[in-house]
Amino acid sequence: MFTGIVETLGKVIKIEEKNFDKDFTLSAIGMKRINIGDSVSVNGVCLTVREIDNESFKVSAAYETLKLTNISKIKIEDEVNLETSLTLNKPLGGHIIQGHVAKAVKIISKSNIGESIYFKFEKPEELENYIVKKGYIAIDGMSLTICNEDKESFEIMLIPHTLEVTIAKYYRIGTTVNIEVDILARYMEKLNVK
Repeated sequence: MFTGIVETLGKVIKIEEKNFDKDFTLSAIGMKRINIGDSVSVNGVCLTVREIDNESFKVSAAYETLKLTNISKIKIEDEVNLETSLTLNKPLGGHIIQGHVAKAVKIISKSNIGESIYFKFEKPEELENYIVKKGYIAIDGMSLTICNEDKESFEIMLIPHTLEVTIAKYYRIGTTVNIEVDILARYMEKLNVK
């Protein structure tokens, strides 16, 4: 599990394609702790550390992950949001995130209001019940609050600090992002809790 508070940006150093899978070697500068076998959130996708070097680590993405997320689109030199998994001594500053991306969606509009930027995203029909105004959503591993939503879209606002320390600074209209909806809402619906 993760909190949705990005710890650092990593850089893609190497990509190796293997049949339908890909291995990614990422810079690890700024990572507080990392061991082989650990889960790391990479743009909101939970991946397992396979190898560690002095200032880098390797993770693999399987076919299903590549099919559902924007991980398949990253290139060498791209920056990615990184977060180590939640521990009992780590503050839960965001919300509970599993790193199980529901869908990759596109940014459909961007507007500045003061120093903040509002982004509007496509809203997948199958996730309609889980995207609610003032509810949580994880976008590329960032814990964010939904400002507005309608049948076709939802909107979030990013403050200058978030824009500065995450890959959101590169977001443009048409950028594809990973979204993960609140897991508690999904369980409640499955259990028919009203």
